[in-house]
Amino acid sequence: MPSPMAFLQYDLTQGQTGQPQSFQHTFKVALVVACAAVLFYFAQRRRLATAAGRAAHGNQARHVLPTSVSELTALIEEERRAHGRTEKRRQDELAGRRNAEEKLRQTVLRSGVNVADSDREATYPIAPIATAQSCFMECGGVPRQPGLASATRAVIQFNPNIGPGSFDGLMAHSHVWVLFVFHCNTNAAKSANSHENGKTFKTQIAPPLLGGSIKVGVLATRTPHHPNPIGLSLARLESVDAARRRVVVCGSDLVDGTPVLDIKPYIPFSDIPRDTVVRVPDFSKDTVEPRTVVISELAEEQLRSPEVAAALRVFAGDVPRLRTALLQVLSVDVGRRPRKMPYINMFDGLAVQCVVAEGGHTEVQTVCRHDGKDRPRATVPPELDIVERGS
Repeated sequence: MPSPMAFLQYDLTQGQTGQPQSFQHTFKVALVVACAAVLFYFAQRRRLATAAGRAAHGNQARHVLPTSVSELTALIEEERRAHGRTEKRRQDELAGRRNAEEKLRQTVLRSGVNVADSDREATYPIAPIATAQSCFMECGGVPRQPGLASATRAVIQFNPNIGPGSFDGLMAHSHVWVLFVFHCNTNAAKSANSHENGKTFKTQIAPPLLGGSIKVGVLATRTPHHPNPIGLSLARLESVDAARRRVVVCGSDLVDGTPVLDIKPYIPFSDIPRDTVVRVPDFSKDTVEPRTVVISELAEEQLRSPEVAAALRVFAGDVPRLRTALLQVLSVDVGRRPRKMPYINMFDGLAVQCVVAEGGHTEVQTVCRHDGKDRPRATVPPELDIVERGS
């Protein structure tokens, strides 16, 4: 019987002249392709079986109980390194998603006006006019609503095309509305696809105050994941520097790097409803008691150190104000459950390690400078076992 490769030999002259190939030649080519597919299938099966056998052998070896203290110590160290690698991959994946979302957002902003077609209305280009430099370095730990931590601070740096004359008379107001973009959202691709193709947006959300078990309409909440990721915060106006195009506000919930679309003065006679009764659902009422916050002696000493003072950004030169703001932020962070495992709160250039104790209060364990490269990991107490590390 001739080999499969023999079937591939055909008349080159016929192919060059463009004459149609015979049915016999087509059948030979199809037979060779089928044979190659069968060989590839069995090769893949053999490779997968070998990999499964190795994994089963590794799992069997891993589940052998240690017989000495040294073996137990080695097992704990192995699990610790595995947990570290998993956490590193998770952080890298999250950073990659955020970078991709930022690139997508910049692409959308540069796309300009989309002309309306017969089925959809036109979209309008709205570009940020400023960027916020905030004490909140990441989304975790930001108060669930503005005003809950009045000592927090954000510096809104306006673009050069916003002239100094734009700030005339602004300081006559005590509060401003800040309109911004939730730039840390990770669903920008889905939202852009829904806008572009007319697909239905996500309609339901589970408010935290309802325990996550009851869902309501997305338009009935202030979730960042609206069809348009626009935020609205009422903040106290602290200072205005028209020459430097800079506005400092307090009590906001802006994350560092937030694009600001506009600011508007708060006017009580028009912004406060004149109705005698204002109706709000239970999940929008502020009925959560703040937590007690305790700062350890080590953390107090670190807060007074020159290293921490040099790391401050929006609180530069004002360590007492930083301390007050930190206490306020941790006291309203009531979503964390008591556990032995500490966590890191990134706050104004600092890595603040905290733990929620069994009594429900939050303890600040350490405060150190953060160089802004890799996110630091919490220092895990040695008495925690493997089960606690995996929780």
